[in-house]
Amino acid sequence: MGKDEDELAWPLSSVLGELRLLGLWVPPPGRRLRHRLLLAFAMVSHIALLFMVNGSFIVNTPTDLPQISFVAYNCLTDIGLTSKMFSFSLDGTRVTELLRQLAVSRQRFADRAGHRARNHATAVKMHRFLQVTYRVNSAYWFVAPIIRIITAPRSEDGLPVRRDLPIPMWVPFDTQPSPVYEILYCLQFAFGWAVSETTVLVDVSLIALMLQVSAELAVLNDNLAAGTGPPLQLLPASECDTSDSKLQSTKKLPSLLELPYPDSLQGRTPHTDNSEDETYQQLLINVQHHHIIIGCVGLLQKVLSRATSVLLICNTISICFQVIATAVLLQEDGEVMQTLKMLMGSTLYAYQVALFCLLGQRIINQSEQLPRSVFSGDWPEADVRSWRMVLLLSLGSSRALKLKIGGLYVLSRETLLQRDQQRYKI
Repeated sequence: MGKDEDELAWPLSSVLGELRLLGLWVPPPGRRLRHRLLLAFAMVSHIALLFMVNGSFIVNTPTDLPQISFVAYNCLTDIGLTSKMFSFSLDGTRVTELLRQLAVSRQRFADRAGHRARNHATAVKMHRFLQVTYRVNSAYWFVAPIIRIITAPRSEDGLPVRRDLPIPMWVPFDTQPSPVYEILYCLQFAFGWAVSETTVLVDVSLIALMLQVSAELAVLNDNLAAGTGPPLQLLPASECDTSDSKLQSTKKLPSLLELPYPDSLQGRTPHTDNSEDETYQQLLINVQHHHIIIGCVGLLQKVLSRATSVLLICNTISICFQVIATAVLLQEDGEVMQTLKMLMGSTLYAYQVALFCLLGQRIINQSEQLPRSVFSGDWPEADVRSWRMVLLLSLGSSRALKLKIGGLYVLSRETLLQRDQQRYKI
């Protein structure tokens, strides 16, 4: 059991431990009672914030435009994050199968250039970056109301300053009395922090999976280009004779057209039978590796489609509310705290979308490199079986692998640029 868990683990041990702790993903045989209880708390946190914000928008609809934009932004963000968390927790079978195929690929196919190690280091950096940014954003959201209460001037009639909650919500009772306000504030803090940490875990898990698939494509490219021959070795400078006498002596050599036509090119190859078999076996191994990668990309696309399709749509609509609130703030004396919250949150989710698009573009680039890697191998000197295998590989890799989300978005640089153009047009 321990060995199986190690094979299915992500390269980030902290992510694996926290995912298991919250019950978002647990290796077979599945979730136990403590995993289900913690997963229930994470789901309740998302649902509670979702109902709080939507209740505030439906029952107690704001009148001014910046407040409407702020509440609508919160509604869309909570809908996207909730759908992503629920989708990822329900895709445990697909994630397990994807990790199993990646484990098989790591065991069977050697990585001579260290692509997997480099992508592991990149995933670690992404994890730390998202942890810092999400926690800074969450801290500002929950500290801003306290700062506003401290810095707000007293009213002329001596009434106390209205105390706002970090996240707008509607409840059928007054939230201003002292015990009620503190209780609601602590509940929102607990729910909001759980949502933030869960979002980091899900995002880093998806990023780590995308990096692993990209690493497998890079390994396949190296193996295709390397072939079975020994690597080229450069001569040291001391052995390189670049004198004029040496260069002049080369003029006495006959040209290629004057040389006799070798018998080895008349239907035969200079390789021995063992060498031809080695080339064919290496090509066969590369075909199997490519087949595993195609399966991994298909599983990853299904996981990403369920987890991020709704979030990408909600983030696209949220851009409109962010621009509206910023324009109103610049024209009149608006609520600075709320606008800063929207700007920080929107920037964070823009980074999130940019990371997914750039990693999707990396998979596309590595996949487009496959036909060139196939052609640059040592197959010309092999037999007909190897030529047929090369043709099979070339046809199979002629169409680049892409991650299409929900049938609407392709995670690529082009999609990212289109989103930026849409933001500037608005």
